[in-house]
Amino acid sequence: MKRLAGSTTLCALALLALPAAGEGDAVYPDADGVAAEAGPAPAPVTPAVLPGKTYEYHYDGADVRRPKLAWSARAYVPPEAAAAGKPLPLVVFLHGTNKKLIKYRWMGGGQDPDLRAVIGDMVKRGVIGPVILAAPSSVVKSQVSTSSWDYFDLDKFIARTEKALGGAGTIDTTRIVVAGHSGAGCSTEGGLATIAGGKRHVLALLSIDTCMRTWLAHRLSHAGKHTHVVATYQTVSWTDRPFDDFRDAFAHDAALRPVEDGIERTVEEVHPERPAHQATVALTFERWLPKLLGATASASTTAPAGDATASR
Repeated sequence: MKRLAGSTTLCALALLALPAAGEGDAVYPDADGVAAEAGPAPAPVTPAVLPGKTYEYHYDGADVRRPKLAWSARAYVPPEAAAAGKPLPLVVFLHGTNKKLIKYRWMGGGQDPDLRAVIGDMVKRGVIGPVILAAPSSVVKSQVSTSSWDYFDLDKFIARTEKALGGAGTIDTTRIVVAGHSGAGCSTEGGLATIAGGKRHVLALLSIDTCMRTWLAHRLSHAGKHTHVVATYQTVSWTDRPFDDFRDAFAHDAALRPVEDGIERTVEEVHPERPAHQATVALTFERWLPKLLGATASASTTAPAGDATASR
């Protein structure tokens, strides 16, 4: 993997995503409980034909006698990954609060963009090498109030993912990226907060448009010195968060806890068009996964529509 220019970075990224809101646009409530924003109502973006294979699997919490920890999941293996013949990086995506208990949210279920299509397109363009994508979805009402993934067991999820793949793909356990969106970074008892301080080493943590509380900044900064930590956020639609406090706390802790050369500790603002809260996910993937996982030798030199260079 290409080493990144190390150090803590606080910067702004100007990126455009979906079409601009215009006259007559609907006003829809965000599924994570974020204040409603005007803009075109989101629609599923799963293509009619999705290359690759999707595997469905479930966990009921029975082994620990805690049924509230149950989840349903999908793992996606792009065709390039199936043909790779070697262990591959795993991208784990944790959705935000899911009050409607949408099954396979962000993986073809509900109205959020389908990340299988996002990742598949990135692999096809060569901006990242072959990867496996896996995402659990909440299925227990008590776990989807104001935060997500209390007491989530990452080790168990990875093991269940490998079992579900059944040899269709092998996970490179040294290259695991965990991305958490919205409510996945709003719980002190799970999600990104506990993964950051967990025993399992992960290559990177991506905190995407979460609650941005200072306690999360402190938790993220306690990730291992070999773990990249990137927090992205937007102020288009979710404005009542302590952005400055988060940035100050993150920078303060990063200065006290030096990391290895080439390891990123970054807070970055993005400027997507509406629906901004959802659009921040794909923008973060486009911006950071190539840096964390590396591109293929045949990577396309044409940037996706709307991309811009960050000021660093």
